[in-house]
Amino acid sequence: MDTNITPLLFEGEHMLRTVVDDGKIGWVGLDVCRILGIRDRNQALERLDEDERGWYNVPTPSGSQEAIIVYEPGLRRLIASSRKPVARRFQRLGCSTRCCRPSA
Repeated sequence: MDTNITPLLFEGEHMLRTVVDDGKIGWVGLDVCRILGIRDRNQALERLDEDERGWYNVPTPSGSQEAIIVYEPGLRRLIASSRKPVARRFQRLGCSTRCCRPSA
């Protein structure tokens, strides 16, 4: 597995892969959308501004695939757009905790 990718569990059940991209912390967009219950993931991720998202090669069982990663401003926008109860817990947790940030 790529050493810049750290798989984490949110609330012990939701996979959340974090990456370090040019010194910036990002989260795999599909993981974030899945946790927040956002159904139209592609549309939600495409609406983010360019400084709120990026691309990263993520290893998968079928080989490395380019995935959208979400930087902190985009993460906050996605959290704000979700009405699911988990979004509030995710926001309260704050992405400054060890649960959401990979160790340096």
